[in-house]
Amino acid sequence: MDVKRKAILSIVILLAVVALLASVTIVNEGQIAVKTRLGKIVQSIHEPGLYFKVPFIEQIEKMSSRSVEYDSKPAAFVTADKKNIVIDTYARFRISDPSLFRTAVQGSMSRAQALLDDAIYSILRNDAGRHTFSEIIGGNRAEIMSSVTGIANKETTEKYGIEVLSVRIKRVSLPTENELFVYDRMRTERERQAKQYRSEGQEMALGISSETDREREVILAEAYKTAQEILGTGEQEALKIYAEAYSKDPEFYSFLRTLEAYQTSFGDDTVIVLDADHPLLSYFGGK
Repeated sequence: MDVKRKAILSIVILLAVVALLASVTIVNEGQIAVKTRLGKIVQSIHEPGLYFKVPFIEQIEKMSSRSVEYDSKPAAFVTADKKNIVIDTYARFRISDPSLFRTAVQGSMSRAQALLDDAIYSILRNDAGRHTFSEIIGGNRAEIMSSVTGIANKETTEKYGIEVLSVRIKRVSLPTENELFVYDRMRTERERQAKQYRSEGQEMALGISSETDREREVILAEAYKTAQEILGTGEQEALKIYAEAYSKDPEFYSFLRTLEAYQTSFGDDTVIVLDADHPLLSYFGGK
């Protein structure tokens, strides 16, 4: 009888332990949860810790509160300047309201990402329609995506209990049928700019060349003027020296000048007919 009683007591203790374990759930760091009673949400759990439930009647469904990053599918948009573009985005989000999240998506992460895709696509479509192609791919991209993040976060937090932390553009491309047209326009624009730069370069080169030629002519003219002044001064000084030298002996000067005239006038086949009393023949002994 004692053995039977001990066995029953052991079974009761075991059932009590099982019931106690079944009534306790640990929510770890980085997790949030909802408590349901017969399928109806009765409590949202945001903090880690030990939580109790009624076995078989209540359930505690846990989910991650950490941020999740996912890539959305590329989608086509039309910009304010009527350009067709394809935007490939990625986003980071986390569950902020476990009760609303479970109600909206039934705890399915794939359904949550599909709802985020729809929300972000709709916001991007409206936002892209208010900006030009150059603004989207240029310096305004961060401002645009910050605006998209704010609008998406407000919408998904209120509807699905999902906090959107950031939306970023991974790649902006053109539809295949538009790429050749855009590339041709880009090439034409680059060729136009190249021609303009070459024309401006040639104009600058001509200006520099003309200025250089002018400066060269000025330098040559000044050099020629200086040379002529020096030459004139030298000749003047030489004439002065000659005059002083010849004035000391006029007869010798006359004789020297006559010899120079002989050297200039007479050659091997030169025939000169002069009067006998011509001054040029005065040193030939005619007198």
